[in-house]
Amino acid sequence: MLRIGCNAKCIEIMKQHPKKTICGKILLGGGSTGNDVLFKVELFKDQALIAFPKFSTIAIGFQKEEDENTNLPYVCDELEIYNHIKCNKFYKEIKRRACIEAIKMLQVACGVLESIIQNNKEIFK
Repeated sequence: MLRIGCNAKCIEIMKQHPKKTICGKILLGGGSTGNDVLFKVELFKDQALIAFPKFSTIAIGFQKEEDENTNLPYVCDELEIYNHIKCNKFYKEIKRRACIEAIKMLQVACGVLESIIQNNKEIFK
């Protein structure tokens, strides 16, 4: 079973807006290793799919990458994202189905976070 971790910044936002916690799928207390990572779904060993701010959107890609530009905005189709980033899986044990599921989880989390930010701009000045 895949689980989504949330950076402390997101945890604070979710605590302020508990009705936006995606049916309990965002685990308060989950974690990422970088301050710029918003959400993280661990897949195998040291590899995970992450969502992070990029320019004026939130992008999804693998935590470990050979090519740092192998990510796409979260609003893209999950298959488009997967096909674009799959070269960075690193492990044959990471299956397509798990990646698609993780991408969908990240897309939902990013959409909720973006909605909270858009509806509460005074908090994020």
